[in-house]
Amino acid sequence: MATHTRRSATKTAAANTAPLGASNKENAKASKASSGKKSKKKGSDDNNNGDEVLLNVMKRMEQFEALLTAAQKENDTLRARLGTDTEPAPREGCANPDENAAGPKDGDMARGGGGDEASVTGGGDGGDNEDVDIAVFKDKIAELEKQLAAKNAIIETTTATANATGPPPKPTVPDGSILRPRGNFSIQVAMGLAGSEKKHSIYQALVRAIKHISGQSPLQYHLTWAENSNEDKVRVFRKCREAHPFLRRFHNDWATEAIRKQWFKNRGGNAYANGYLEVPPKYAYVKDNAAKRNPNGSRVKKSKIVLAKKKNEKRARLAKSKHRTAATSTARADAEEEAEDGMSVDESSGDEGSGEE
Repeated sequence: MATHTRRSATKTAAANTAPLGASNKENAKASKASSGKKSKKKGSDDNNNGDEVLLNVMKRMEQFEALLTAAQKENDTLRARLGTDTEPAPREGCANPDENAAGPKDGDMARGGGGDEASVTGGGDGGDNEDVDIAVFKDKIAELEKQLAAKNAIIETTTATANATGPPPKPTVPDGSILRPRGNFSIQVAMGLAGSEKKHSIYQALVRAIKHISGQSPLQYHLTWAENSNEDKVRVFRKCREAHPFLRRFHNDWATEAIRKQWFKNRGGNAYANGYLEVPPKYAYVKDNAAKRNPNGSRVKKSKIVLAKKKNEKRARLAKSKHRTAATSTARADAEEEAEDGMSVDESSGDEGSGEE
């Protein structure tokens, strides 16, 4: 009995709910139809709006191209004046160079992709940005022009100062002393004491005096020049200048130093050759260099070569002058003979004329 009552209750409940389900289905179909009509209307409206957007975009692109050509002409003139590239090449169809990397492409703008309609139709804001970009470029160009003008002013000032003051002065030597020559040189030739017997005798006297003063000093010839005491060197320089004032004309006593070094070198070489001193290992290359030297080569000093050259030049001058004198005397004798012959001819012609009368 209980089960029968339960079944009847479920049947009545199903009968009551059946019309509700049908009504719900009908309501769903109606809502779909209405939504379809609305979507069609919205689609047509969107198409109309899309056409308007494309027209606005095309117009705006034409404006951008016009502004771009004007800006490029202005930049070309400024580049010609400045000689530098001040603006990167913009993308075709885009007036703002910054949009090359971050801005949407033209195809995306035409299709309406990459943003909503507000981002596509924002033509007014794009024009303002274009004006701002051109103003920024103009400010940069003006700043570069100012920097270039400042550099040109500095160059002109420096040039004018150099022209007014002339070239920088050459390093001068106090008291007109003679500087030490560079590289390998002959001491006697560099001192100007070569070319005559008198100059050679002066040089030999100076060498003897420097040897005598250096021999009395505590300087050691078996030591290098740098290993000797600077105080002892200064004393020797002073004594040499006092004994021979001629040595004062050489800057920083380089002639005295060179002669003394040469003498110490000769004394050391003699001591090494005779076995008085052991040859240091650092001088082992000297023997090898001596073995490589040409034995048939000239060993004449440069001073003697200069002296021989001076003597040859003097002989040539004397021979030339003698030849000139002989030629002059010969020409004079020939002229006198011709004059005498002319006088004799005149006298003979005069005698013949008197005989005819």
